[in-house]
Amino acid sequence: FYPLDNGCCLKRHNTDGVDGAESELLMDSFVSFCWGKPDMSNRDFLRLCRDCHLLSNRFTALDADLLFTKVLPKMQRRMKFEDFEVALRQLAERKGVAMSAIRQAIAFAHGPFVQATEADAIRLHDDISSYTGTHVHGGPESGALGLGTVNLWR
Repeated sequence: FYPLDNGCCLKRHNTDGVDGAESELLMDSFVSFCWGKPDMSNRDFLRLCRDCHLLSNRFTALDADLLFTKVLPKMQRRMKFEDFEVALRQLAERKGVAMSAIRQAIAFAHGPFVQATEADAIRLHDDISSYTGTHVHGGPESGALGLGTVNLWR
């Protein structure tokens, strides 16, 4: 069994003659693309396909969306690991490549690619010694709440 962060357990399958290390890496990638949940959403599956470079002219984002919907049972919106393996088989057939190539691409992805920006330091904002006016002493005083600004001038 493979425990997830929220206490759920998944059976680890060793299918298609794949060694245990690759299967474990595939499970780790699945869990990381699920963002700690026991199952994967449609958006997470599309992100997995995009980050693992599985999208091409033969397998587009629309195909990934249709494949996700096709492998799920009726009235279900999230994909479990068993459904994920079925989707990988159908994805390999659709692209015309070996199943092991798809599994390796996902196993060695090590999770989603997160691209974020970090704000630069701005001297006039971050450096307290450069404050001017009333902000040198902590800023303007706020008036009593609910009385409006008329009572401040009396």
